[in-house]
Amino acid sequence: MADGGSPGTVVFTASGSLVIPSGVTEIVVEAWGGGGGGAEEASCESQGLSRGIGGGGGGAGGYVRALLAVSAGQTYTIVVGSQGLAGPSGGNGTSTTLSLGSTALVTANGGSGAPDPLTQGFVCPTSGGAGGAGGSVAVAGGAVVIDESSVDGDSSGVPNAVSFPGAAGGNAGEVGGGGDGGGQSNNSGLSSGNPGLLIVTFAL
Repeated sequence: MADGGSPGTVVFTASGSLVIPSGVTEIVVEAWGGGGGGAEEASCESQGLSRGIGGGGGGAGGYVRALLAVSAGQTYTIVVGSQGLAGPSGGNGTSTTLSLGSTALVTANGGSGAPDPLTQGFVCPTSGGAGGAGGSVAVAGGAVVIDESSVDGDSSGVPNAVSFPGAAGGNAGEVGGGGDGGGQSNNSGLSSGNPGLLIVTFAL
């Protein structure tokens, strides 16, 4: 679904389509992939310890801002990426794309969820949970990249005797941001990633 933004701007918070109006020859596309989910804390009880390892943060969805030449009457398909859910291993976010026919012209891939700390071979409590990787971006069909970014989730770092917090997601709290990892106190702070978004600005 598209929401009305500023004059000459269409905001897609969900998947839909875009028809290029008369007189428009270029568009600027901003796309954010869905953020990866944070990982839950991992129990260390199997190693005789009462404490756990804080979960890593999910990676942010990729971000890209690109300029694309268009023609009036063309119909573009928009897919808005969904967020990865928090869990023992955080789920991966999915990609946000703008396509013409079967060709994806602007793509912001989803961020990776943070992995389960104990599946990474870590020994409690000397190592923390790793963060998920930020999403990559790609363009095709003559689209020109103006700006792009990819932000990984944080590792929960090396635990200590006082605190075993979860780590922050990449760009946590922002559009397409990764979810935060869970801390030792009943997964305090654990969160899923944020959904993606796509904004089109018309250039005459």
